[in-house]
Parts: sequence; C-alpha cells; structure tokens
Amino acid sequence: MKIELEKQDHFGQITALMFLTGNLLLVGTGSFVKLYDINIPNSPLITLPVLNKSRVHNIIKTRLIPNGIELHNPQKNAFHITDSIPLETIMVLGGKTISFLSTHLQLIKTVEFRDWIQCARVLSDGTIAILYSHNFLELWDLNSGLLKSVSLEVRCMLYSGDIFGTSWNTLNVASGTIFNTVLIWSPIDNQNGVARVQQRLNGHEGVIHGVRFNSDGSMICSTSDDRTVRIWKLTGDVLSPMVLYGHLGRVWKADFVSNYIISISEDATCRVWNPNDGNCIECFSGHGSKHVWSFAVNNETNSILATGGGDCGIRLWDLTNLVETHNSSLYNN
Repeated sequence: MKIELEKQDHFGQITALMFLTGNLLLVGTGSFVKLYDINIPNSPLITLPVLNKSRVHNIIKTRLIPNGIELHNPQKNAFHITDSIPLETIMVLGGKTISFLSTHLQLIKTVEFRDWIQCARVLSDGTIAILYSHNFLELWDLNSGLLKSVSLEVRCMLYSGDIFGTSWNTLNVASGTIFNTVLIWSPIDNQNGVARVQQRLNGHEGVIHGVRFNSDGSMICSTSDDRTVRIWKLTGDVLSPMVLYGHLGRVWKADFVSNYIISISEDATCRVWNPNDGNCIECFSGHGSKHVWSFAVNNETNSILATGGGDCGIRLWDLTNLVETHNSSLYNN
C-alpha cells in the first residue's frame, strides 16, 4: 500500500521577515513563507511552501530581475491583495537553495547550489553573486550556469557574510568567520581564482554571527558571540570600531536602518542604538523565550519594527517616537 505524504502548514520559529508593503509582512518559518497584514494579524493571508528541505534563512526583495526569471502578471491572481504591488523579484534563501518569487507571490523557480548559502545579490546585468559558507564567491547566470568562482586565500567556515556592489568588477565582500574576524575582499583582486584579504577587522572575542554593509559600502556593522555590536569604518582614516554593549546573550544580527543600528539577540530582545555615541536608545523585550532570530522595518516610513522569535511569535514595535526624537546623522567621527 502506497502512502502519500503531503506537506502541511507549519508553526515554528520565525527565521526571516521582510515588509512587502507598508502593512504586508512576509514571514519565513520552517520551509514556508507566509504573508500577513499587520492590521489583521491573527492568521496569515497566504502560506506558500517555497523550500523543499531547508529552513528559510533570509528573504530579499530586489528591483533587478535575474536572467532566466520571467515575471508575469497572472491572468487571475488568487492573492488579490498583492495586485497593486509593483512586479519585482523576491529571493528566499535557505540551506543550499534559492527560491525565486514575484512580489505577486508566484513561485517561479527553485535552484539548488553546491554549498550552504550565506548571502546572494542580483547584479545590474542580471547575474547573481552568491557567497557560500566555505568562503568562496560564485557568479551565476540562471540561463547559462556558473560563470566565475573565486575563493579567499583564508580557507575557513563562515557563519555570516555580505556582498556590496552592482557589478562583478565593483563587488566588495565581507566574510564573518568562525575565528572572530571579519575579512574584507574583492573577487577581482585574485590570482588563479584565489583572492587576497584587503582588510582584517579584528576585535571580536567570538564567532561572527552577522555582518552588514551600510548603504554606500563605507561602513560595516558586525555581531558576535561576545555579546557586542561593532561599527567599522572602511574608508579614510580607519579607526578602531565603535563597540555597542548591552545585550545579555549572543548577538545574531544587526543592520543600519535609517539613522540607527538595530540588533537582535539570544537574550530575546531587540535593541536600537545611536551610532554617533554608541548609546542604546531603546530596548524592546516581549518574546516569550530565548532568541530573536529576525527583524524588519517598514521602509516606507521607518515607523514599524517587526521582530520574529524562537517563541514562534511576531511582535510589532512603534518607532515613531524614535524617528521624531533621534533624527541624527550616522557615525561620522
């Protein structure tokens, strides 16, 4: 007797968040992506199975369309709530897999690669740069396949990474290593496919769990086992990093958001920092167990912060007072 198993809805830890619009929030949990209207938060509007074997690690929206991905307005969109959203590309990352969706939530293609993916970026020519956990970068065209592969001279495992740039020749890569160091490198600065380290950012006292470039690539924020967030200046006179203390557990991620740094931690809190003086200007606590795994900010107004936790819950926080009170420029000292 043949038994067929069907994958059903999943209630699990919230590992990725992204605002699709001001009130529509995409949520990654298990191998599913769910769409919520934050004004009607009790149940998802849509649940989509997007990864076959992996947990959703990140959700990225891009206006650039990868080669080999065709976006079409469906003749009949079952998800009428997304009809008015501009048609763009969403990449869902998990394990060794990237699933490509449209912003109208049509699953277009799922591609499996040869190593665990830390981050991916669509470039201006439609190719995709992918950074892997074994510290190498590949350039892919989904039509023709692998175009280039460059590894860093430092062979080590990564727990995090980020890519900055719009073309292969202008890319900068930040590798967050298991050896407490962030390595900055460029794939074009290579010999026989092996790139050299351009900068070593030393100072953390634990594994690097998160690393992010700011909007112009001049700074990086990093997070670690050592419970700190560090802000590094990459251009001009390179100073010692600004160190942000306050979390009581490992810090998983941080990012530059408007005029702030936002970080999330094992201690089940989300903190908002003033990057001029390193002070914590807000600490949001409300998740019912260890770990805040993900966060997203409504980019239309920067007034709503969503956090996703190990308690399988999503919390919404009001940033309006912070926007009005702490309207300051980024770390320029």
